[in-house]
Amino acid sequence: MSDSEQSDPAGQSTRELAALLATSPEINVVGQVGTERVSVPLPEALRAALQELLTQTVAQRSGTRTSARRQLTTQQAADALGVSRPTVISLLDEFEIPFLLVGRHRRLEPEQLALLRTRLREKRSRQLGVMRELSRQIGEYEANPEDNPLVHNSAR
Repeated sequence: MSDSEQSDPAGQSTRELAALLATSPEINVVGQVGTERVSVPLPEALRAALQELLTQTVAQRSGTRTSARRQLTTQQAADALGVSRPTVISLLDEFEIPFLLVGRHRRLEPEQLALLRTRLREKRSRQLGVMRELSRQIGEYEANPEDNPLVHNSAR
């Protein structure tokens, strides 16, 4: 054990617990109820929250600044973009946008969300252009908006 670990046993246990949460497939909480020893599996939601808390604690103890309060979950990103959470995960991979893994959970910085939004708009614009060109080729697209019955024009 190093001098820093001897002088900071709580920090060592925090690091060990963080490593255990990151690598063990199942974690049980063990305690005493009266004279009986009880072991309860740690639910996934609590495991993720505990892992995030431990990651922040380890970073603070090591002097590293984290922006975990600013980080967004994939569900928050999905809500902001108006898409599903699985779609956000697919888009992160498709657009190769960096994210942070907290356990098995992805976290995004606000800058990554802005980049994801921009790339999604560009993708939609390209797809709309392809659809417009295909419609034009089959004669279903009118280049003049006044001739298009789907375009609302209050000046008519």
